[in-house]
Amino acid sequence: MLKLLPYVVALAVLVLANVRAADAPALPSDSLSAEQILDRSATAYRSLRSYEDTGTVVTSVDGNPAPLKALAFQTLYSQPGRLRFAYHDTGPGGLQTHHVLLIESGRATVRSSLTGEEASTKDAVSAIAEATGISDSVAYTIPAVLLPDVAWKVETWLSAPNAKRVDDGVEQGIRCYRIQRRTSIDSNREPSAADTHNVAETMYWIAMDSALLLRMDRQVDMDGRKVAIVTRYVPKADSPVSASSFNLDWY
Repeated sequence: MLKLLPYVVALAVLVLANVRAADAPALPSDSLSAEQILDRSATAYRSLRSYEDTGTVVTSVDGNPAPLKALAFQTLYSQPGRLRFAYHDTGPGGLQTHHVLLIESGRATVRSSLTGEEASTKDAVSAIAEATGISDSVAYTIPAVLLPDVAWKVETWLSAPNAKRVDDGVEQGIRCYRIQRRTSIDSNREPSAADTHNVAETMYWIAMDSALLLRMDRQVDMDGRKVAIVTRYVPKADSPVSASSFNLDWY
């Protein structure tokens, strides 16, 4: 049974304690390019028989240490195409939101506190698209890699154009490649020198040993306001996932 509540509590503690920064970046440890690193990650995710993660997303504005929004999530996956994604969101004013979806054979069963908590059935692509918008995209980032058929945006972070490798780093005590991408938030293009607003800069932290994504930092200049969205993943590759875990419970 999913237990997101401890992660919500842990998230609050981390925020209040001003989470310790990741170890200082280090010069690239090898000659792999951004494209080669992303290809390696794509191979790693394709080869997974099962996968699970827990994680958090913290959104802040203009450097304010108090988060505008905090979200805890979990992903479960097992071949051949069974996926569960759930999140617990604490928004402005302490508003609590729960959302869980199950995908199997191209169909999704969804339960959400936003729609009265009654379960509904729909196609998987629509379910992921709806969850993407209300989960700071975390419902898309990994699920669309594990289940390419639900990638309604067509591309994923693994196919990111205009990506470049920068200094290596350490996240959760694990050495990581860091891949940077800068885009206009109005399109998928690289911004020109004239673009001073509505520009997004994303940093992917990819574990050197497993090639799995551990962290994603998004810095968005939106009409003069600085929005920071930090997503952290604690993934487990090919660990046993019981059939009973694929349920519609909140926790």
